Amino acid sequence: MESIGAWENHVEDLVEEEASRVWHPFYDRYINTRASHEIGIPQISTTDPAIQIVCKLAENLTATEHFEVDEDTLPPKVFCWNDISTIDAKTANKMIKAGIEKEYSHLINNFTIDFQPVSIGNSDPIPISNEHYQQLIYHIIDPTLGTSQKIVAKSTGLSVKGLSRSTPNLKDLAKKGYKQQVDMPLQSLPLQEDPEAIKRLADQIDSNSIFIIDCNYAKNVADIIHTSDQFVTIFGATTDTLHYTPQVPYDLFTSCLLTPASVALLWLSKDYSDIKSGVLTDYDIVTLIEKVHDSKISNPIIDMIEICLQACVDQMIFKAYEEMPERFYKSFRTTPIMSKLCTNFIFATRVMKSYSMTPFSYPDFPDLSQHPLWDSFDVHVDEALFGLMEAAKPTPQTEISLDTVLREQLTLLENWLCFPNKKRNPPGEFQYIAPLLDLPQYFEETIHICSKFLRISRRFVVGFLSTKAFSSLALIINDTQRVKAMSDETAADFSYVVLNCLLVSPPLKTAFENHVDFWIERVHSEHKELRTISLGCLLLFSDSPGKVDLYIQSGLNKFIEQMMHASSIRQRALAHLLLSTMHEDFTFKHEEFFEEKHPMVRASMVSQIRAIIEKKKDQLNDEMKEFIFISLIDGCNDLDAMVREESLVSLSYLIMIDPVRFINRLEEFPDFDKDATDHINTTILTYQMQTMTFDPSLRTCERLIEFMQFIDACMPEEARRISQERVPSRLKVPSERPKLIRFSGRSSNKEKSNEKTANDMHNMRFTFNTKSEVEENEKPKEKKTRFSFSKNSRDPPPPPPVVRRYIKKKAQVLSSNVSNALLTTISRSLESSIEPLAFIECTLENSHSNSKLVGNPSISPSGLLCCADENGALHVQTSSNMLKGHRVYDFFRPHVTKEGMPPSMFPMMKAREDYKEEVIFNDFIDDYHLLAVSSRSQVIIVDTMSLDPNAAFWMAPPDINRSLIVDYNNRDYKILHYHQAANVSIFDLGCLQKCQTISIDFSKTENVEWLKPYSTLFYVAQQDLSIFDTRMPGRAAVIHGAGPGLISCNASGASPFSLIAGYSSGNVSLFEMRTMTEESSYNMGKGLSHFDVHKHLPYAVGISDSLVSFSSETGVLEMKKHMVGTVPEAFALHPNENACAIKINNRVQSIFIDYDS
Repeated sequence: MESIGAWENHVEDLVEEEASRVWHPFYDRYINTRASHEIGIPQISTTDPAIQIVCKLAENLTATEHFEVDEDTLPPKVFCWNDISTIDAKTANKMIKAGIEKEYSHLINNFTIDFQPVSIGNSDPIPISNEHYQQLIYHIIDPTLGTSQKIVAKSTGLSVKGLSRSTPNLKDLAKKGYKQQVDMPLQSLPLQEDPEAIKRLADQIDSNSIFIIDCNYAKNVADIIHTSDQFVTIFGATTDTLHYTPQVPYDLFTSCLLTPASVALLWLSKDYSDIKSGVLTDYDIVTLIEKVHDSKISNPIIDMIEICLQACVDQMIFKAYEEMPERFYKSFRTTPIMSKLCTNFIFATRVMKSYSMTPFSYPDFPDLSQHPLWDSFDVHVDEALFGLMEAAKPTPQTEISLDTVLREQLTLLENWLCFPNKKRNPPGEFQYIAPLLDLPQYFEETIHICSKFLRISRRFVVGFLSTKAFSSLALIINDTQRVKAMSDETAADFSYVVLNCLLVSPPLKTAFENHVDFWIERVHSEHKELRTISLGCLLLFSDSPGKVDLYIQSGLNKFIEQMMHASSIRQRALAHLLLSTMHEDFTFKHEEFFEEKHPMVRASMVSQIRAIIEKKKDQLNDEMKEFIFISLIDGCNDLDAMVREESLVSLSYLIMIDPVRFINRLEEFPDFDKDATDHINTTILTYQMQTMTFDPSLRTCERLIEFMQFIDACMPEEARRISQERVPSRLKVPSERPKLIRFSGRSSNKEKSNEKTANDMHNMRFTFNTKSEVEENEKPKEKKTRFSFSKNSRDPPPPPPVVRRYIKKKAQVLSSNVSNALLTTISRSLESSIEPLAFIECTLENSHSNSKLVGNPSISPSGLLCCADENGALHVQTSSNMLKGHRVYDFFRPHVTKEGMPPSMFPMMKAREDYKEEVIFNDFIDDYHLLAVSSRSQVIIVDTMSLDPNAAFWMAPPDINRSLIVDYNNRDYKILHYHQAANVSIFDLGCLQKCQTISIDFSKTENVEWLKPYSTLFYVAQQDLSIFDTRMPGRAAVIHGAGPGLISCNASGASPFSLIAGYSSGNVSLFEMRTMTEESSYNMGKGLSHFDVHKHLPYAVGISDSLVSFSSETGVLEMKKHMVGTVPEAFALHPNENACAIKINNRVQSIFIDYDS
């Protein structure tokens, strides 16, 4: 800045600019540190197999048609929803068979049924044809009852009909000891007279068969069948005898399994009819049966009840089997008939137990008869009863139907999405997704809701796949009319749902592999989101057989080449990955890699190099291999963990095709001189691996160990043995990194003429040309820094190796994860709301380890605390609960250990084991993200919502020990980094790159710090106090002689022109920032050890012989002491509130600072 006047105008303009600055939250990037664990979630089939039903009927079903009953118990006998009390046995038998067949037709479309008597035929072969059926249902109905089986009330005087079956009433009755009294019947067990015949019968049946046993002592029959080697499913009515009550059908268990909605209406209606206050008081049981059984009025209501029953039971049983999901999938997600029968059995258990019968099953299901969700189901049945009454009127005033229920559930789902949160459990209405998707009138709204749900977290995707909704998606994409009717927004939502599901469970891809034209057509859409997600789906299916050829035939290659330069970050990254899978003509520019701001695009570009190596491995000349090697070494030093990981993967492909060039004499690397040229590539690679042992990213360290194992497998046996026997006495980390690691290019004494500089290498690019371009390239041209190669290239082949033979049999290249990471990042793109935390005073005590808390603490906006211990671990509060909210993050400890490392690489760990990291800086970015920097320039951004860090990198070579000064700007999310050099580096946490390097004087530096009210200003305290603007060259302003002994200097948002500086001598100065002159000063008379200025309020805090504060609100410094008991060792000011965190001994606590009283 040329003059004080110009600087004054500049600062005033900056204050106005910062006042209008729009704040944006920290980058909530999806954390994918490793390939997601693929899980197989079975999906229910959309069609039932061909089913053979063998139904065994009792001979004397009508034997009780004339038994004596009271008038109150009429009608005496309703079987299969038909009153057979007044008809002869022959007619009743026909009616019963027709009724059973009709009930099964309600559940199954493709079946045949055969009726047999119960007491005969067990020794004969089952009359079925294995050629025509896929599943067998063996149904036994033998409710042989005597007249003594009527249910009568206990002497308490309670009427059986008057007992409510709602969950609260059932629980209340159980507590009071009320129960329904039942007389034991005469035992008539024709089915069990020949147990050996039953055993032979079971042996004939396949393992996927289903037994339904509706008879007395069904448990005895089931036990005989269950001893068979075949695994069958058995549903039994009761463990002892069946009980009869006139209010429900005679075949109650069978009716519950086959027609549960009708039973629910009939069963719940008694609660109203008996108390004379319900909607059905004028109906008797026969009239109700006529209404609920196969009528135009009742059929829509029956469908509504069954959908509600499936949704409620799915929610109950999935929660019950949360720890055993395989049991849930096996019973409820195989075929529609199996799912319906299991669902209806859960309902049957509730009904049968209300009549003192205990159903059973193999495999057994948990008893859910008292589950509170039954109350919700009862409400739907109440609505259905009311709707049934209204529908029977000549002019119905209210219509209750499935639409009524589904619209209500859709509204509840939309309300839940108003506050999406990863920690919230999915809503119970999630089980209604499948029927909502099936109906065209709700599809658009529902698929939009599903898209938002599944983009919150992986847990929601698993929950979605546990429903029946995915099978609905497979049916929808086969419906041409519905596909054509989709708008761009709906198609994008549909694609997001499909992508999320297939990423979690890749085996499900087969349902959509024949429909990739859906995304090929839509990739050209002007709708940005639809284009992006279509590219993602095409990338997902690119590894399916024949899909790449289909893409090329569709002309996608030219379009994707254009997308490599799109403005959308995700489209650029997807284009790089897609082009690497389907196209052979590549252009890679090193300078574009360094200029790319988005880390995922950089990772995609590195993956493109891997594709080049893999597809052109026999056509790469020596010069191109050298260039690729240098590019990948650069990638190994990228700030993004995914770029480093993918660079290791690509290096494994490069080394595999030419191990001699890159790992020759690797076993001798402890003796390599840092300036040696005989093994230049090996030296570079070795020092790079040694540097990466300091990587704070756990995932990158895991890949590094895999890479070391790969290198070990590529080494000859003799070299591996020599390396294991060596004692690395000479392995020392140099005081400065080797010049070779700065990539000055490969050179040797024999190849001086081919030596290239670092700038030459960085400006190079290599291109694989088409045939026409090759012919043009064969003409003499001016030499350019470009590598060209093709099948017709005339470059001489590489010379044969002259060293020992390498063994490659066990060497396997590393697998790439970048495509999965990018697709998962796209699929988790919904910004979920995070529950805001209110400020509260907290306390943090180190009760988790014996190490002492050291350094400065930090405090979050809600008052959560953090401090590091002497071992480099971070103790972080994640909630105000001191016990549950205390976590320890130990990211700076060595993640590369000898346990997983091959012995030949042990010498590389010598330097890593000798170093110990300390946390020199930590600060909360927000309540859920914490920035920490180690003494080795390692950076970690802790995400308390995840086990993995949000970002992990190093700002300078971590194997060189330097004194560091670090500060963080929470306005632009940038880090200042100084490490004993004549420059200050600025790192952007958004793009994960070093974005700027600013030169300063080469002299002793006291401190480097951002000025808090500004986004671009920082100061450097040396002999002078210099202020720099990141947008200007050189320093912008200076206070001469104000640097020595400075602890900290800053301004607050309330007084942006007032700099408060604290010195170790005890002097505190107030500077006018516009004129760069001292306005006021205060001398403590004692030294200061810590000093900081509040971000917003006009005061500073320091530590001397007590905790003191200095207010600048009046323009003159005013000091005040704060008595907090023991003198704090360190403190951290709250970013917004009038508070700070103080550290005393091994404890951190927050206190309020009353600076103006």
